[in-house]
Amino acid sequence: MVSIQPPCQTLRVELFQIPALQSHLVQFATSLLALLNPLADFAIFLSLTTGRSRREQQGIAIQAAIAIAAIMVSTLWLGNPLLTSFGISIGAFSVAGGVILFGIGLSMLHSTSGESDKAQTHQRNIELVQQRQSPAIVPLGIPISAGPGVITALLVSSHANVHGVVGLLADSVVCLALAALMGLVFWFAPTLGRLLGETAMHISTQVMGLIVAAIASQMVLNGLRTALPVLAMGS
Repeated sequence: MVSIQPPCQTLRVELFQIPALQSHLVQFATSLLALLNPLADFAIFLSLTTGRSRREQQGIAIQAAIAIAAIMVSTLWLGNPLLTSFGISIGAFSVAGGVILFGIGLSMLHSTSGESDKAQTHQRNIELVQQRQSPAIVPLGIPISAGPGVITALLVSSHANVHGVVGLLADSVVCLALAALMGLVFWFAPTLGRLLGETAMHISTQVMGLIVAAIASQMVLNGLRTALPVLAMGS
C-alpha cells in the first residue's frame, strides 16, 4: 500500500526538515531586520508624532505595522511575476540590488547621529505632522521602514525562491513577525527613547550597517555567479 501523508504533516516536514529552507529563513530574517533598523526608526516615529496624545501615537503605531506588513507581503508575492514580466534575470537584479544595499550599508556605517540617511526622510515629510495628517503609511510605512533596501531584498528573495508556495508562506510569516516587531517598537517608542540614548542608537545603526554591507556583497557575488556561470565553476 502507498501511504499518503496528511497535508499538514507534509507542510511540517518541508518547513522544519529542509536545511536549505532553514538557512534561507535565518538569512532572510536577519537581512530584513538589519534593513528595517527598528532602533533608528523609533526615533523618527517620535519626531513625527510629537505633540500627539498617547492614544494617537498608539493608533499610528498599529496603522504603521499593518502598512509595513502589507507592503512587504505584497512585494514578496508579486515580485517574481513582476521581474519576469520585465524580462529581468535574478543575476542582474541581484547585482543591482546588491549595489544599492551596499550604499545603504555604508551610509549606516558612516552615520554620526545614530540614524542612517533614511532617517532624514522625515524632514521632507514634516508637513504631514503640521497638518495633523497621519504619518502611518507615508512616510513611516514607506519609505522610512519598508524602503528601497527592504523592497530590493524582498524582490530578490521572491525571484530566487526554490521552495515554491511553502517558501513564500514561510517568508510571509517572517515578514508579518517583523512588521509586528516594528509595531511594538513604535508602540513603546516613548519608553525606548527614555531608556536608550544617542550612543546606543549610534552603535546599533553601525552594527546593522555592517550586516547590510555584508549581505549586499554576497548578493553581488551570487548575482555574478548566476549571470556568469564560469565564476561559479571556478569557485
